[in-house]
Amino acid sequence: MSSCRLVTRTLAQQFAEQLAEATAPFQFALSTRAGTDCAAMLLRSMLDQDPDAVVVSIDGIGAYDHVSRAAIFHKLLANPHLRHLVPFVRMWYGQQSTYLWQDDAGQVRQVLQGEGVEQGDALAPALFALGIHDALDIASRQLQPDEFLIAFLDDVYVKTTRGRARAAFDTVTGCLRNHAHIDTNLGKCRMYGRREAAPPPDVPELGPDVWRSDKPAQERGLKILGTPVGSEEFIDTHLRARLQDQQLLLDRLVRMEDPQCAWLVLMFCASPRANHLLRTLPPEEAAGFAEGHDRQIWAALLILLGSPQLNGRTEQQARMIATLPRRHGGLGIQDATRRSPGAYWATWADGLHMLHLRRPREAAQLTALLEGQAMGRSGCVAAAEDAGRLLQGEGFRRPSWAALRAGARPARNTDPDDQGELGEWAHGWQFHACSQRNNLFRERVLLPALTPAGQAMLRSGSGPQAGAWLQAMPTCEGTRMKASIFQACLRRRLRLPLPLLHGTCGQISGHGCRNRIDVLGDHLAACPRTGLLGRRANPLERAWTRVTREGGARVAHKQLLRDTNVPLADPADQRQLDLVAYGVTPNGIALCCDATMVSPLTRQGQPIPRAAAHDGAALTRAEQRKRRTYPELLHSPFGRLVILACEVGGRWNADALRTVSDLAKHKSRGAPALLRPSARAAWHYRWWSLLSVAAQSALAATLLAEGDLALGGPTGDEEVPLGEVLEHAHLAPPASRLPLRA
Repeated sequence: MSSCRLVTRTLAQQFAEQLAEATAPFQFALSTRAGTDCAAMLLRSMLDQDPDAVVVSIDGIGAYDHVSRAAIFHKLLANPHLRHLVPFVRMWYGQQSTYLWQDDAGQVRQVLQGEGVEQGDALAPALFALGIHDALDIASRQLQPDEFLIAFLDDVYVKTTRGRARAAFDTVTGCLRNHAHIDTNLGKCRMYGRREAAPPPDVPELGPDVWRSDKPAQERGLKILGTPVGSEEFIDTHLRARLQDQQLLLDRLVRMEDPQCAWLVLMFCASPRANHLLRTLPPEEAAGFAEGHDRQIWAALLILLGSPQLNGRTEQQARMIATLPRRHGGLGIQDATRRSPGAYWATWADGLHMLHLRRPREAAQLTALLEGQAMGRSGCVAAAEDAGRLLQGEGFRRPSWAALRAGARPARNTDPDDQGELGEWAHGWQFHACSQRNNLFRERVLLPALTPAGQAMLRSGSGPQAGAWLQAMPTCEGTRMKASIFQACLRRRLRLPLPLLHGTCGQISGHGCRNRIDVLGDHLAACPRTGLLGRRANPLERAWTRVTREGGARVAHKQLLRDTNVPLADPADQRQLDLVAYGVTPNGIALCCDATMVSPLTRQGQPIPRAAAHDGAALTRAEQRKRRTYPELLHSPFGRLVILACEVGGRWNADALRTVSDLAKHKSRGAPALLRPSARAAWHYRWWSLLSVAAQSALAATLLAEGDLALGGPTGDEEVPLGEVLEHAHLAPPASRLPLRA
């Protein structure tokens, strides 16, 4: 990122509140919660409640390139809070801008521009909104009392009536042209009302496609910030086109050579693509689209899994597991059908307060309809209340609509096993509503359908960081996974058969119990006679050594307990610690670490006691065993026993979670003060990626009889620059609420 863009991004964040106030009440795009959804919700509700209402959609010609710079500077200078931005803005927009364009012949040409703002400039949206604000304000004062306009950057919408459609259009477009220097793109202008009717006499001259209320059913409607609003046929046509576009992405995705990269595109790009429509369309309208989306995503995932031949029950259970969040033992693939009611209700819950700040009269009217205090609730308003009742019936505590209009926000989630994951926005109502549905589905539908062994393995794959390997970016040796290994890890998590090379324990190595092994790999993951348990420990120990060294510790690998400062009765004691970390605790005490990986199943494929019904049963047994092994370390002032334990499914114990968190906090103290929160999060992400990938890769390699177990990459002796960590952390934003752009 260039220094200019970094500074503009910082200024945009620092002045976000003042910029939002300066562009209110028209602008829905700047630092507003669910602004896209709120705009669509408002306009659609007006159409649903008033059959005479018409929405006019106005789009400017090259609006960003033509907005008046004089209007921008006038607004900055007139605002005492924003005038501090003038010197910086003047450096870039106080004179003609020069752009270079290379034509097909290779000749470089200069393009001079004296108006507009630059696409990609982090301040550009705010500056553009300032530039058109006075035009919108003047136009708003010329509209009728029952009319209003709103904007999402250069997309302007006017709520009016059929008889006033042309007059309102002329008023707004004239003000934009005269006061902001933005002309209207008639090719994109649309007018639509619910009542099927011919256009007013003065509208057809704007163009044959402007008036939509007399079109065939498949064309009768318009898109409001990507949300189709119109007849059932119009909405269905739009949704089918979206699925076709999505299939093009999936067709390319499954042809990627690296399944780990293909998986990341599927999880972070393809799966969340439905989110915007789920938030803005009532669940009944979105049902067919959601089902089609889920089928497409599952079909692509099956290809990444190697197109296994599955019976109906096995595939159904695997698909249910895949749609759970990673913290609940799944893959994190969103189930759009299950998500739809929570996402749609959350649009209203998130947007009602913002609507109250922007359009208080309409917000009060909608609140009265939602709470049943006014007659005539229908359409999207009725669907919002129905979704809320569904969630409430499933145990979700939803506030009243009046409380939401007043700004009620969800309580902070204190459950350590149900925190938001990479790609989720855990602060909004959607996370909480959909988490409730996922938890209910897991407990009441999925777990009862699984065998006891399946239940134990689902719990083994749950918990904080249990699925960190699924979101690890393959940017270094320690986070890259071989294709066969990655595919095997996916199959293990979904309880699907593995491509094992032998059917008898010890058939290849000569060490084993000679019993038949299962195709799920449960026997090999638990049998102590194969020697595989010891072989898979080395990569995990190397990963922990690397993490603690990168965290700033002086690490002694494979140190004998007698060589530490801990007093022992027997000077010839042979007990050996996996690693000892010095210099990272406030009191200087050494961390005596023992890393282990355990299975919640026996080698017969049956769950150990309590594993099918309680999370972390295998970890508890491992911790008890380690404490019996090192009783001197339980209360020693010279060293503290740290049990770094994980289950084969991916679950980590409290010591492991605490150790990484403390290391990240310790390491981030060396970063500049403003970067410390980001540095801490980046180190946390990096280290859990390394540990989780090492653990799962080592397990899969032993199950598949892979020869190379030198996993984990370097041991942490090399200093990793903070800039590289921040870049590779790729702390992904939540699933976009914005519509897809062509």
